[in-house]
Amino acid sequence: MLPGTQEWTLLALITRELKSYMTAVENAKLRDGIRHILNISRHGNQYMQLLQPWVLLKGSDADRYVCVYSELESDCNPLDKCISQT
Repeated sequence: MLPGTQEWTLLALITRELKSYMTAVENAKLRDGIRHILNISRHGNQYMQLLQPWVLLKGSDADRYVCVYSELESDCNPLDKCISQT
């Protein structure tokens, strides 16, 4: 399964923050560097809140079985496969 718009957006945001972090550290602006690291964490947390993988655990036994079984047969990200089925 190929990355979707959300994944590409997340990757772009993280890349931007990482470049800013590296620039800040090279210029000895450690406080700014920490701010960029925290922004990377914030973007990751927002992405996880959007996906809500914990909802899969609250489904029925059949839903969980389908999710696990389908993942065993594929090479893609387990969350992508399960979320597309809900």
